[in-house]
Amino acid sequence: MTDAIPDAALEFIDVGEGPSARRIAVRRRPGKGPGLVWLGGFKSDMQGGKAVALDAWAHERGRAIVRFDYSGHGESSGDFAMGTIGSWLEDSVAVFERFCDGPQILIGSSMGGWMALLLAREIKKRAGKASLAGLVLIAPAPDFTEELMWKNFFARSEEGDRDQGLLAAPIGIWRRLALSDHAEPDRGGTQPPRAGQRHRSRLPRPHPARREGP
Repeated sequence: MTDAIPDAALEFIDVGEGPSARRIAVRRRPGKGPGLVWLGGFKSDMQGGKAVALDAWAHERGRAIVRFDYSGHGESSGDFAMGTIGSWLEDSVAVFERFCDGPQILIGSSMGGWMALLLAREIKKRAGKASLAGLVLIAPAPDFTEELMWKNFFARSEEGDRDQGLLAAPIGIWRRLALSDHAEPDRGGTQPPRAGQRHRSRLPRPHPARREGP
């Protein structure tokens, strides 16, 4: 797919060191503020429908916008299966600090909503040339590693649709995502949650947590 807007040139930024080093693909457009920062969802990229539509909207109104691909996504380098919430947050922080200037509105879709919340928390800790002006969360998915991944694996296993060997690969991806530095559960240990046990994480939520039990 080609760029809808010709002047959204492709740039790269190097993130990480050694085996974790990767090149993150970025498309930015100068314009008036507050600037917009797009954070895509799980297995999505900056050439997806919502990202391109937002880019076109910003172009028509002369608004600054930054889009990028997490490592292992789209035009960025890296192995998708080795990605974690922590490494994708590191990508997000690096892009924000390098390509953003002045007040910015973070716009996140699905997992990108989770990333926007985490990035907002990191921005508040740092003093840089860019600042947080607001958040727009589109169907945000905080803790999706449990709600949309692990519970589904467990249900399939109980139904006998998959054996332990076939479950090993997706559970490996779940473990790397759910137990990364910025999504570590409050409970001890590294075992996936048992049936009926919720995976708790130290993440800001856009809504109150559900009450469990009587």
